[in-house]
This record gives sequence, C-alpha cells and structure tokens, in this order.
Amino acid sequence: MRVLLLMGSPREGASLRLGRALMASLKEQGLATEEYYLVQGLTQGWGKLESAVRQADLLILSSPLYVDSLPAPTIAALEALADNAAGKRMAAILNCGFPEPFHNTTALKICRQFARRAGCTWLGGMSLSMGGFSLGKGLSRRVRISMKLAAQALARGEAIPDRAVHLAARKPIPKWLYLLVLNGVFRRVVRKHGKAPIDAQPYFH
Repeated sequence: MRVLLLMGSPREGASLRLGRALMASLKEQGLATEEYYLVQGLTQGWGKLESAVRQADLLILSSPLYVDSLPAPTIAALEALADNAAGKRMAAILNCGFPEPFHNTTALKICRQFARRAGCTWLGGMSLSMGGFSLGKGLSRRVRISMKLAAQALARGEAIPDRAVHLAARKPIPKWLYLLVLNGVFRRVVRKHGKAPIDAQPYFH
C-alpha cells in the first residue's frame, strides 16, 4: 500500500510533525510513504499532486485550522484532486490553537464530505487542540500512542479507532494554564509592537 501525506500548512510546524509521526508509524507497518506540500500546487500547478494522488492508495491530510475551517490552499487542493481521488482511502489529522479540540469538528466534516463526494473511503480523523502545547519539544507519549494505534488500523484498511481519537484529543495542560500562558504571550507582543485602535481597518482603502 502506498500512502500520500498532504500537508495543509506551508510551515514546518505542528501539522508537519504530526503527519510525519503518523507516516513513521505507517512505515513500521511496511507501507511506502510520500509527502506533498499543498501550497506548491498554487505556484507550480496541480500536475504533480494529481499524479501522486493517482499512485496512492491512502491519502492522509494533516492541516491546521485557520479561524474555523481549512486553509485556502488546502481547500483549493481538495478541489483540484477530487477527480483523481476516487477509490482511494482517506483520513485526516487537524490541529488548532484553541483550548478545545471540538473547534476542528466542522473542518473534519468538510474532509469527510469531500471524501464522500470524491468517491473515497473515509477512515476518520484525529483532532488536537492547543497547538504546539500538544507536542511540546517532542511528541508526547499520548500522541505517539495515538499515532501508532491509528497507523495499525489504517494499514489494515480500517477506520482510526476511538481510542486513538480520544488520546489525540486530550488536552495537554489545563485550560486555565493555557489561557494564562497565551495571554502573557499576547501582552509581550503588544508591548513590543504597540496596539492598534480597536476600530482600525488598515486594509480598508
């Protein structure tokens, strides 16, 4: 089985680390893997991506949440590859900076709907919150376990098991502590760069 990792973020951040962690576990299961940054399609065309999708058996989307949905390049890529995805299996890993993982729910539903409309077999999704805090300096034990459990099921052509989904969704630190740290970061940014008027519209003209 050949697996294609579709990177929904142009940065080497949480999405890449999570996606590669799952790929590493899939390699341990004997699967061939490949990765593709979806933003490349916007500048280089969709030909390479379409070819990679046709050759793949399993598509894994790893993407951040932008406000309340998938990033625009990710949506454009899904539209571009829809005609080549029929008959493939598909799963997703989404991460957000909100304290609660349920903010990813709508985006996961979009992925599931895409899979249905494109003729893919939807094998489920994993949802992580608190951005980099879910990872720390390296993958936490719960995230590593969730990726291994997901990989074992995906390698057999099965949906991601509930235990993997629940482990991935667990908050790495209490919500109050996360908000305390985040507010401290915001205050430092404001002190460094100043604050704009609350009704500022810098891109209006």
